[in-house]
Amino acid sequence: MKGRDRRGAPRAKADWPVRLETFERGIIDGHVVDISTSGARVRAAADLPVGAAVTLPITLPGGAPRLEGVGRVGRPDAHAV
Repeated sequence: MKGRDRRGAPRAKADWPVRLETFERGIIDGHVVDISTSGARVRAAADLPVGAAVTLPITLPGGAPRLEGVGRVGRPDAHAV
């Protein structure tokens, strides 16, 4: 169905800067748009191939501890900035 979110985990809107660490392109500045227990949507200036490994160190607002996740690019976003 068009417009329906098929991901299993509920998403929470986010507005956090992030620096993606990648093997293919080095460090890429991006922005976390939404996040869940199963993944995050990040907009970044560089295109990465599906399956590319990334490390996401995320600095949360308000002095919260830094998070770091390791994952893979699941799908490209046509609206990436």
